[in-house]
Amino acid sequence: PAGFLIHAYNYVLNKYGKEAAEKLFLYGQEVNLEICALARMNTIIHEVMNVKIEQGDTLLYPKFKSEERLMTFDIAVANPPWNQDGYGEETLKKGELWRERFRYGFVPKQSADWAWIQHLLASVKDENGRVGVVIDNGCLFRGGKEKAIRAKILEDDLIETVILLPEKLFYN
Repeated sequence: PAGFLIHAYNYVLNKYGKEAAEKLFLYGQEVNLEICALARMNTIIHEVMNVKIEQGDTLLYPKFKSEERLMTFDIAVANPPWNQDGYGEETLKKGELWRERFRYGFVPKQSADWAWIQHLLASVKDENGRVGVVIDNGCLFRGGKEKAIRAKILEDDLIETVILLPEKLFYN
């Protein structure tokens, strides 16, 4: 838990030094209370102190807001649950800031992959924000609502690179 945050800290530490790493402010949100606690402990064990990890459902109730808008960051990275079900239009509209986060459309109930990607895109600064996401390869090829969302994101020129990873690289 919190592996991306720890790796980001260590990258800056190794490349730019401790002073630069200490200037980082790292944020994370986890729905599972036990994993959230483990993530907090993991950052302490790795001496990453400028980190804030909140517990809650990111797709419905994002914890990092500023003046009732989504807080934006220079970089957002995530490895969200793949093909997570239960986040169709009706469910997402019950959550907070859905107009701001899901402007490209709503995903089918059986896969929230593009909901996660849209949330990440909404979480970065417009002028130079960057997103890195590890997601199921299927999100690149599925049709229907996901295809429509993907097409709009491509039209807005928001995807710079796609790297396909080999099958069975992750245990899940």
